[in-house]
Amino acid sequence: MRNGSIRLLHRNPALRALVASRLVSSAGTWLAYVALAVDVFERTRSSAWVSAVLLADFVPSVAVASLAGPWLDRIPRRTLLVGSELAAGLVFAALPFAPSAAAVVGLALVAGIASAVYYPTARAAMPELVTEDELPQANSLSQTAATAGLAAGPVLAGLLVARSGVALAYELNAVSFAVSAALLARLPAPSRAAEARARARRGRRTPLDGIRLFLRPGTARTVISMAFLAGLGGAVINVGEIFLAREAFHSGTVGFGLLASGSGTGLVVGSMLAARIEVATAGRTCRLGLLAITLGFGAAALAPSVGVAAACAFVGGVGNAVFLASATLLVQQSTDEANRGHAFAVFDAAGSIAVGIGMVAGGVLVASLGARGAWLTAAAVVAVAAAGPGLRRRRAGTAALGHARGAAEGLHGVGVAS
Repeated sequence: MRNGSIRLLHRNPALRALVASRLVSSAGTWLAYVALAVDVFERTRSSAWVSAVLLADFVPSVAVASLAGPWLDRIPRRTLLVGSELAAGLVFAALPFAPSAAAVVGLALVAGIASAVYYPTARAAMPELVTEDELPQANSLSQTAATAGLAAGPVLAGLLVARSGVALAYELNAVSFAVSAALLARLPAPSRAAEARARARRGRRTPLDGIRLFLRPGTARTVISMAFLAGLGGAVINVGEIFLAREAFHSGTVGFGLLASGSGTGLVVGSMLAARIEVATAGRTCRLGLLAITLGFGAAALAPSVGVAAACAFVGGVGNAVFLASATLLVQQSTDEANRGHAFAVFDAAGSIAVGIGMVAGGVLVASLGARGAWLTAAAVVAVAAAGPGLRRRRAGTAALGHARGAAEGLHGVGVAS
């Protein structure tokens, strides 16, 4: 299967460009996450300011889906992808000269908007680059690149900031976004016929159509509900992770690193395994991924040692990756190119809201139930998602967002992350 994925990359230069961009952009995003937090903390020594700069990553995804979602399908995707990466690059080129913490937060907000445009658009573009049979492998390659970037970015940022300060990290990040933009410029432009078909289907959609996506029964609401609950549980797990290592296992920072490494490695491995997902059974695989998350992180909460807990977290990470890949495939198969970007943006917003709520709830649960209790509660929340209504794949266009101002099928890969 891995050979098949390599062959697919080899013969499809557009897919190669998008996958390489996901790797570079993901690493840059997580490098920025660390560098921005350190920069604001060193300027202010204030937790409130650190929270503000981290919220700059949370707020834009909600704003883009709420206010600009329809535009993600009205502007050519190659233009959006290249433009968002260039905008992020300019932000990080300017950040070393920011005169205050407020300026850093403002620039981070612009970068967050660029990311909120890039990620749904990149997932929405995938079905235009490969055939239906190749889509699971293509998604697996893209998700593997993104998770590898997630693993590399924070480590690189930590080394750079410790050795040379945040300015070098910002400058390298600016270069990474320029490289990503250059890669994306190689994507094919849509044909005139495809553009004409897309314009004919777009109609006069408004941001409110994205809200209707969650309210109408069907695959869209089911998948978004699943991912919302998974994001809620994942945020609680993230908050409780360091407490589980330090207080339940008495293993300190080393134990914290083991838990984070276990779930992170599982995420990478699961992303590679996602190439085996079949289009016809994506709904069933989506539920299996949620069950693996439940069992993995639930067992980690009950583990006798941090080593066993890390192995259980690995299982949860694999399940997370399988769930995300299956859910992505479901939305790609249930929307056409005229509506897909808005659908992914709506899911991004739902996932961000879930994470925000889960972060607050995680602190309360850890304080009241302890780290083990918080993790068990999070696993139970994901179990509720797994026990939800069944999912059936629907062909693109059967309930397209904006068709008679109706609903769309859509989601974003937000699940349990470490």
